[in-house]
Amino acid sequence: MRSGMSERPITSLLTDALGQVSTLVQAEIGLAKAELAERASKAAAGVGLMAGAMVVAIGAYIMFLFTIVRFMVLAGVPEHWATLIVTLLTALAAYVMVKIGAERLKPENLTPTRTIRNVKRDAQVVSEQV
Repeated sequence: MRSGMSERPITSLLTDALGQVSTLVQAEIGLAKAELAERASKAAAGVGLMAGAMVVAIGAYIMFLFTIVRFMVLAGVPEHWATLIVTLLTALAAYVMVKIGAERLKPENLTPTRTIRNVKRDAQVVSEQV
């Protein structure tokens, strides 16, 4: 006599459990793909900022050479000092842009943390069920 026990055979229960695990794995893979796509988009923005920094640094260097240095010389600053000041300001602008771009490319900003957390939680639930 089976009082309070399920009438379903063990094979049916195992099939259902495997189906649920399969669905869970597929859902986690979908989440991982979505999260990695989001992280890749942020990485692309970081790379874009770094490339932009290079273009701006070159453009700024040329513009400063032909405009600011000349204005500073006309204002009475010796040409060698004017050139040094302009070069340092250009280097500082490029440095700031590279730092911002590099921050967006840090590994912790690219790791799919939600997926990892969910997989750990799911593994714990599955191990508790077994």
